[in-house]
Amino acid sequence: MNASANPDPVEQAGDAFRALRRAIVRSRGFSLQVCTCDAPATRDQLIDNLAASLPALTLHRIELPDPAEQDPLAAVAALEPPGPVMIVGLECLLADEARAERLLSALNLSRGDWPLRLSAPVVVWLPRRLMGRLT
Repeated sequence: MNASANPDPVEQAGDAFRALRRAIVRSRGFSLQVCTCDAPATRDQLIDNLAASLPALTLHRIELPDPAEQDPLAAVAALEPPGPVMIVGLECLLADEARAERLLSALNLSRGDWPLRLSAPVVVWLPRRLMGRLT
């Protein structure tokens, strides 16, 4: 059996974790990563492990507000002290058509401002089934 034909899921998860950690460490300001994870408990464990492996950084975990209530970029930019941001919970906003439209419009309209206002990596976590909706 060819090992590369059926990669081990645990090994793949470890490779993905190391790649994300490396991207955060090497970031010299704003960067954007999108991570898919279908299980919120697994996602939270990965974020906790990431925070533990980067003790010199303050990792923030945030659920974006409905853009009708607050600008998503403003919510992220207000986090102190600056540090990598883990955006979670998008499935709640994307599940409702009206809220999803407001969120996607707000993100699209402000996409050029994110690198100007943020000096840290941003990681968007979402279930695999929503990847197409976000992109």
